[in-house]
Amino acid sequence: MKVDVSKLPKLLKLVSFLSLSFVFTTFFCVLILEFNMVDRWKYPIDYFVVLLVFLNFAIGCVGASILFCNISAARSLRPDFALLVFICWLPVAILQYVYGVQNFSFAPFNDVTTNTANPPQFRLSRSERQLHVGGFDLWGALQASDKIAAHPGISSITFLALPDLVYECALRTAYALNWKVTIRDPVARVFEVKATLVHISKAADAVVRVVDASDGYSIVDVRSASPNNRIDGGFNAQIIESFVMPLKRTLVNRRMLNRC
Repeated sequence: MKVDVSKLPKLLKLVSFLSLSFVFTTFFCVLILEFNMVDRWKYPIDYFVVLLVFLNFAIGCVGASILFCNISAARSLRPDFALLVFICWLPVAILQYVYGVQNFSFAPFNDVTTNTANPPQFRLSRSERQLHVGGFDLWGALQASDKIAAHPGISSITFLALPDLVYECALRTAYALNWKVTIRDPVARVFEVKATLVHISKAADAVVRVVDASDGYSIVDVRSASPNNRIDGGFNAQIIESFVMPLKRTLVNRRMLNRC
């Protein structure tokens, strides 16, 4: 973006002001989330932070184009402008590390399972689990449907192992992820947890079920649901994937065939 020299100082000043404002607001909102200063299930502050992150990235791209096309004049007028551009890109780099931009989904769902035909059932009903219904939802724009949804790439998992062994390994995997097990039913081989992701403190309700598929095979199904009626942004699919991958490693790498 080539800019006239007479207009460059004002443009640099405007971009610098916007970049500092967005960066400060972003990190302030992140602190609010980390210290639980507002109810993140009631108010969609997570989505506001994501919006701020992408605004930071956009301002950084504008600043980079100005710097690249007017590098000599920009350096002489604002020696710190390159640093401001880097700082604007920092939030999106952190977001990519913590969550993964590619994992975002704005599909109208917040209840995801590996088996929509016969999903694992929670002990409590959907209305009893959704304790945060009725919060601020941007006039319904973030409202999720009541359907139990599937997710591309997520389906029932079949293991060549006895169901009791798979159930034991599934429990160990949940404990290794620091999930809080709330209900256990060894007879039905079902357990429920409060599931979280690394670096993200909010928890979803999840249920894991192990079914005997005969001939030494077992099938594992997982279901994760948000405790509100707002779309999850891909959070529940991430919960399922974060459980399935270590469970597979646990079963494949076990040293004894009859022990997890």
